[in-house]
Amino acid sequence: MTLAKAQASFPQNDWVKAPGAKWPLEKPLWNAWGIADLEQLPARQAQERPTPKAKAASFEAQARQKPADKEGELHAAHENTAASLAAKLPTLSRATNAHAYLRRKGISAHEGLKKNCYGNLVIPAQDIHGKVWAAQKIYTDGNKCYQADNLKTGCFHVLGAAPGQGVAVLAKAAVIILTQGYATAATITETTSHPTVAAFDSNNLVPVAQALRGCFPDKPILICGNDDRHLEHRSRLHAKFHAGYRNATKAAEAVAGVAVFPPFTQTETAERPKEFISFNDLAQKSTRGRAAVEIAIRAGIGRAKDAIQ
Repeated sequence: MTLAKAQASFPQNDWVKAPGAKWPLEKPLWNAWGIADLEQLPARQAQERPTPKAKAASFEAQARQKPADKEGELHAAHENTAASLAAKLPTLSRATNAHAYLRRKGISAHEGLKKNCYGNLVIPAQDIHGKVWAAQKIYTDGNKCYQADNLKTGCFHVLGAAPGQGVAVLAKAAVIILTQGYATAATITETTSHPTVAAFDSNNLVPVAQALRGCFPDKPILICGNDDRHLEHRSRLHAKFHAGYRNATKAAEAVAGVAVFPPFTQTETAERPKEFISFNDLAQKSTRGRAAVEIAIRAGIGRAKDAIQ
């Protein structure tokens, strides 16, 4: 409410001329509400003040709105990344066997594996519907990364399939073989001639296995995990971050599948524990070699077929 001048008026500077006069004058010149309004102010304030129930409802609405806003922003970022990949992937060339990472791992470049203008490998990651949401980049020194704002959880790469066509390849397979990384998947495909799926990391094994089981309820699923149990007793750091064995086992249990692990010798895991973890390590570094890979995978396929019946 705006200030209103009082009815009474006084000559200018009367307060100076009047003996003993004090400022402000006893009769105020400015009145914000009026006497009646001042008497009603507490009641008005009480009416305008929200009740505890109204406050709680307001806080609850805000709490619901914030996650919804954040989820919407995240989904928009994921869609932007997917759109960017859809435009970029067709422009990339197919990777060749000459890439330093592939040579060091002793594997070939399968259909679907791309190479960017900097010479780095690019591995598209699709969902069960064929939409590519992310891509893993592998440098020549073996370091790996993903672009920002990607949706990797539940997404995978099928060796031998064009980007987004992985499910069509798996539909023709007798068994679904799920691995953690690309090198392991390539090792198994080249050893057994079965198509394989790369989940990129151990934390993604369960979501990918569940997505594949939902699409193929009657197919045997074999999880080829990394065996890092011999690292867990060496330090808490390894116990926390090297969870290949645990996540592979969980993935198999979640989809009524079977988990198999590379059979290293005790001497190998004791003397050089960090070098003997995956099936690619078994093929490349172990004295048992690719023959042991083939034996382990074929035995696992038999067990997976028995489990689904």
